Amino acid sequence: MIDLTIASPLHGQIFVFPAGLVGCPTWRRFRFGQGAAGPTVHRLRGIDNDVSLFVVDPFTIDPDFSVELSDQEAAELGLSDPSEALVLVTLTVRESPRSVTANLLGPLIVNAATGRGRQVVLNGSPYVVRHPIAA
Repeated sequence: MIDLTIASPLHGQIFVFPAGLVGCPTWRRFRFGQGAAGPTVHRLRGIDNDVSLFVVDPFTIDPDFSVELSDQEAAELGLSDPSEALVLVTLTVRESPRSVTANLLGPLIVNAATGRGRQVVLNGSPYVVRHPIAA
């Protein structure tokens, strides 16, 4: 498991998504950093644009969360072992803190050593794009 505490050694690392994100193919390069909402929320800041995404470890939302990558997807990311993968989900922040949702259907998978990533869509899973994270 990769430690994503507030002083994460990954903060400052550049993550590259060669195919971009789903629906946003030009959103490819991000700097990973600390978010303002506490030690478990992080930020991906676009390097080539003004995009800023809040992200979180999905296992803090759903301890039973699971992602299966095809052999091809794992090879594209250079992953030979699941422990090499950093799994993140994007948050949608609205006016009320109680209306924050997480996109569990489209997690971001990143090779923590190389920063190479991709967004996968978990078709056929029970996950949704707007999973509420506050009660």
